[in-house]
Amino acid sequence: MKQVFTRIGTKTDKGSELRRRAEEVVAGLEEKAFSESSIDMKRLIEELNIFHVELEMQNEELRHTQTALEMSQRHLADLFSYAPVGFLVLNRSGQIIEVNSLAKEYFALSEQMLTKRTLQSFISPESFSSYIDAVQKVLRGETKIAQAEVLLRIRAGQQFWARLRMDMIEDFDQQEKIILCSVRNIDKEKAAERVMLNARTELLSQVEYRTLELEASERKYQLLLNHANDAILVSRAENGIIIEANEQASRLLNIPVERLLGSHLDNLFSVEQVEEFFTLQVTLRNSDRTAGSVVETLIRSLQENRKAIPVEVSTAAIEFQNEKFLLHIMRDISERKQVEQELREAKKRTDHANMALMSTISKAKRLAAEAREANQAKSRFLAAMSHEIRTPMNAIIGMTDIVLQTTLDKEQHRFLSIVRNSAGRLLDLINDILDFSKIEAGKLTLSPTPFCLERSMLSVQDEMQVLAEQKNLYLHFDYEGHLDFDVVGDFSHLRQVLVNLLGNAIKFTDDGCVIFSVEILDSPAKKALDSVKVRFIIGDSGPGIPIDRQTAIFEAFEQSSTDKGGTGLGLSISMQLVNLMGGVIELDSSPGEGSCFFFTLSFPLAERSVPLPRTTEKKEEPLLSGVIQQVSILLVDDVEANRILARHILEQRGWQVQEAVNGQEALHLLAEQHYDIVLMDVEMPVMNGIEATKQIRQQEASHGGHIPVIAMTAHALQGDRERMLASGMDDYVSKPLILDDFFKAIERQLR
Repeated sequence: MKQVFTRIGTKTDKGSELRRRAEEVVAGLEEKAFSESSIDMKRLIEELNIFHVELEMQNEELRHTQTALEMSQRHLADLFSYAPVGFLVLNRSGQIIEVNSLAKEYFALSEQMLTKRTLQSFISPESFSSYIDAVQKVLRGETKIAQAEVLLRIRAGQQFWARLRMDMIEDFDQQEKIILCSVRNIDKEKAAERVMLNARTELLSQVEYRTLELEASERKYQLLLNHANDAILVSRAENGIIIEANEQASRLLNIPVERLLGSHLDNLFSVEQVEEFFTLQVTLRNSDRTAGSVVETLIRSLQENRKAIPVEVSTAAIEFQNEKFLLHIMRDISERKQVEQELREAKKRTDHANMALMSTISKAKRLAAEAREANQAKSRFLAAMSHEIRTPMNAIIGMTDIVLQTTLDKEQHRFLSIVRNSAGRLLDLINDILDFSKIEAGKLTLSPTPFCLERSMLSVQDEMQVLAEQKNLYLHFDYEGHLDFDVVGDFSHLRQVLVNLLGNAIKFTDDGCVIFSVEILDSPAKKALDSVKVRFIIGDSGPGIPIDRQTAIFEAFEQSSTDKGGTGLGLSISMQLVNLMGGVIELDSSPGEGSCFFFTLSFPLAERSVPLPRTTEKKEEPLLSGVIQQVSILLVDDVEANRILARHILEQRGWQVQEAVNGQEALHLLAEQHYDIVLMDVEMPVMNGIEATKQIRQQEASHGGHIPVIAMTAHALQGDRERMLASGMDDYVSKPLILDDFFKAIERQLR
């Protein structure tokens, strides 16, 4: 570029010379004849032509130079934009006026956003002074280029260390000086520096530690003989003569140091007891390199009648000025030997204790197994007792209900009603005891199924209305919000809780009313909910419960202060059932002001979560009367009283009944005659109901057809229903029979 401008200057000088000569020629034309100057004129014209050609060539060269400059500028712009180093162009106040691609990537901001800010706005406070010092040096001209390492904070939680290199340059367009600042991410360098710094610090620490250790070792070596806690002897390897001893050796052997020096090492040890030690001595004496070992032995004083002392001797071979020595460090281990002996005796005692512990553990395992067996026996006993009690209870309650439907005088009806109520109370007692036993054993589980909240609550209200009317009480059913939702829950156990609480309220209230209230806390009709919270409230105008009794009544076998009979299990069972369902029963009561029990449960919504118009409710259609007289039933039960009861109930409907006393007899009858339905007891001699049902299903698998089998059993524990259905039975009713459930089960199968 410099050569081009030099050549341009040369051509300019030549043009000036030609201009001067042309002026002289023109001036001469006035004084001389034209012919006399024609030669000079021709030469001048030739030179002007040549100069014109040179100017054209110069212009062409300038055009090439301009193109090269433009390409160079574009190249420099590309280098600036895509350089592997971030670049910022700053004005004197630090305002960002231009950035390249990598700088935008570092700051994660657009060029428009960056040019609205100053570089110092990104500098962290701890790095600000370093940045300002570097900028000031460049602005003041103290240095051409200044560097600073700063921590740049881009946004919350995002920052990096950067090395800034600032250079003052001239902006020819704006005629002012600007700062070109390069930005390089040095996070990795900083991390490496920290690692190296930590390593250097650790190395210096180790060097310092080793230096101190060596110094300490040297001091220890120098002071070892006089300040060591152990006895130290140094002997010549060639002859065993002791040449050095410390005060501890003197005290250990009870011999002055002066007497020890010059003594023979072998005189201190008993050869019979320390053969290994002396073998080591020979090895060390004859070894060409240093070696060492530790042995336990006995040493004796050079004085007579001194007791031998157990010691631990650490021996090492050392060399000094080409002479080999043996260094012996002896430690009195009398106390350790005594402790070891005590430990051996303690180990014997521990072994005896371990044997006793193992015996205790074995006994505990045996007791645990016995407890499990006892628990299983308890469960079997409860199942057996449930079955054995429910079987006669079925006949007692059923026969009593039948007789009560006949013509009786007033006194007979009263007596039989007492029998029926007592039987019902006995059955409730059995159910409470079984439920309590299952809860206590942790075997009671919930069985959630969909049910309609409104219909279910109305059924509870209808059931309890009869008891309230018997006492001339007003039972008020109140609810807030729509109840016509299908929810998923264990209604059987919820009903048990509500019946317990309502039954208690009716039983303990002599005058006034009982309120059964249901509140919807979160209505799915108003909100898009997956579940609904329901609060149940049972209040009465009874005598109330004293505060000091309000906790006790929820305990097992506890009753209120007003004794109205019962097991005292109802509230305890109800409380635990509500807890199992995810709620808590609360009580608000005062003497003379009645009682209020309430709890809140959350139920998932079933598929039909939108309230239905009440007019669309459909009741279950009864069995068509036209086929009632044509039903034939096989009744299988080994208890005569149960067969008599069931036969009477069934024949009242006009149905034909054939009896069998066990499963085997039922199979014979089924082989000879067709029946519409089989009512099958479970516990029977010869062949039980489950085995008989399995054989019925096997025969049907071979020959086709299907006869409905309904389990009619006193097995009413949790899991019994599932066990019956799994055997092939189609339905299940428990004894004592509830006539409504009994006929519904039959009609379901006949339909």
